[in-house]
Amino acid sequence: MDTLCKNKNLIKLFLINIFVIIGLILFLAVSGGYAFQEADIITSPSQITGGASSIREYRKKVNIIDSQIFSLKENMKWLGLKIKRIKDFNRHVPEVMEESMASKAHIIESLGKVRKRLTRNIEALLKKHRSSDSAQKKADFVKELRFRVKKCGLGDWIEFAADGECCRLVTRLPILFASGSAKIADTYKNFFKKLATCIRNYDVRIIVDGYADIDAIHNKKYPSNFELGAARAANIVHELIKYGVKPSIFKISTTGKYRFKAKGMSKKKTIERRADLTIIFTA
Repeated sequence: MDTLCKNKNLIKLFLINIFVIIGLILFLAVSGGYAFQEADIITSPSQITGGASSIREYRKKVNIIDSQIFSLKENMKWLGLKIKRIKDFNRHVPEVMEESMASKAHIIESLGKVRKRLTRNIEALLKKHRSSDSAQKKADFVKELRFRVKKCGLGDWIEFAADGECCRLVTRLPILFASGSAKIADTYKNFFKKLATCIRNYDVRIIVDGYADIDAIHNKKYPSNFELGAARAANIVHELIKYGVKPSIFKISTTGKYRFKAKGMSKKKTIERRADLTIIFTA
């Protein structure tokens, strides 16, 4: 009876060894294939060129690597079970099996590095395309806005100014006022109507700066040049609101009769009794 049990164990161990040897042959073949594909798939950061097709190619390579890593890990699990079974029979684990485990772990690590590099390449290309798309959208927006300004007959009144992500329209000609008055002259009514028609459907902010000349004013309506300048700006806001521009987008500013040193003042008081508009678009 003992002899029979011993023979059964020997046969079982023999079959396990045969199975392991066959498995090792397959593993070594697979490992060689992964090493070849890894070398073939590596892409240098200096090769980050091209358009959407390049992004698709990088993503395809990332998917291949993910598939390889998954297969390698599954194979390592299988090989680990075989090694455990051999140890359970108090048998010596063949060196080639240990080397195969180490080799697969090394390949997984190498593929992980390649995957990380490819992912960086994809991110760099996407960033480049986003920047390019943004620039193109801004160019298209400015082109559309220039056409609309021309169509509304405002070409002589306002001009364009670029500022980072924003596009601005500023008054080329000041809106002038009579001395001591904040009343808008009838000659400007048509301008404000056209301007409101041009911008009211856009997402904008409007800054209205009102100014006064150096002649001091002090009466019940305007205690100082600050109130006069602010009233001039406010009346322009009311005029644009009347033609359909939203009240929430305005900001009123005034320095009264004072100016920043860099800007200075005109010697002609008529030019100083004015208001300027800045319309800020987000393209």
